[in-house]
Amino acid sequence: MKVFRIHPEYNARSDYYGQLVNAGRTLMHTPQSCVGSVLSQWPSDLIFSVEGEGAVCDVLPTPMELLFSEKAKSKLDPICGDHAEWLPVQVEPLGAMYLFHPTSVVTLGAQAVYRQRSPGDNIIEVRKYDFDSPENLPPCFLIPQPESSPAGQQGGSVSGVFVTDTLRDAFYAFRGIDFACVYTSPEMK
Repeated sequence: MKVFRIHPEYNARSDYYGQLVNAGRTLMHTPQSCVGSVLSQWPSDLIFSVEGEGAVCDVLPTPMELLFSEKAKSKLDPICGDHAEWLPVQVEPLGAMYLFHPTSVVTLGAQAVYRQRSPGDNIIEVRKYDFDSPENLPPCFLIPQPESSPAGQQGGSVSGVFVTDTLRDAFYAFRGIDFACVYTSPEMK
């Protein structure tokens, strides 16, 4: 099994493939970086607009996250099951889109290597990913910050949304999303 971190797709000029959705500052004040379900806390009045050049496709970038069309949500939701929720926003002039938010949490394993400003602080960067039971990983997940860290005390996650092979393969049906492999289970090496 492999684990991938999702990120926007870029074109040959290193611009976003999909049209940028202007949502960054507003999304900074929403709970999508918290672990677990946040749907009940999700604002119901988020309206954004597209800007600049780029394709209108099923996955569009914001400065912080990716938004998915109803078509993408419908195809991916059965694979995600109860491991993810789809947080609704309105994107003018496109209509309803959804922020993909994994609800499953997987902690880093004992062999993981990461950077903190000082012990007990938030994880700033993961240099080597490791998971204790890679054969049992859910199709998508967040990695929680250490409980002792300021972000961990507020239910925050390490930066990034993570998916396994099965979900990555399903995501490939849509333009606007790409992946960076961050972990390969030992039996695949």
